[in-house]
Amino acid sequence: MPEESNGHESPRRLDRIERAVEALIDGDERLRASQKDLLRVQVIMVDTVTKVGERIDKLAEKVDDHEDRIQALVDGQLRLDEAMSESRRQFQDFVQWAKRILDRPSPTP
Repeated sequence: MPEESNGHESPRRLDRIERAVEALIDGDERLRASQKDLLRVQVIMVDTVTKVGERIDKLAEKVDDHEDRIQALVDGQLRLDEAMSESRRQFQDFVQWAKRILDRPSPTP
């Protein structure tokens, strides 16, 4: 039989198989390392998202509190505007009354 029987069990073929197995092992090790890194990053991300969610909840509470205060200020301003309008109307009525009084002819004795 020839020394190379269709490439079976030849040193070159065994070298190629060995390199392929080493490449698979190396690829598997890199994949495991990547998965480990991915898992670590996912844990960090979940923790970060949880903390961000908690901060958003706290900010939402503050916003609600500020909304209540702002609404109270708006309501107060509306009442003040109404009171000012009424005061202005009463003052104008007074001015007109005073003009009518002053514009009357004085009684002659």
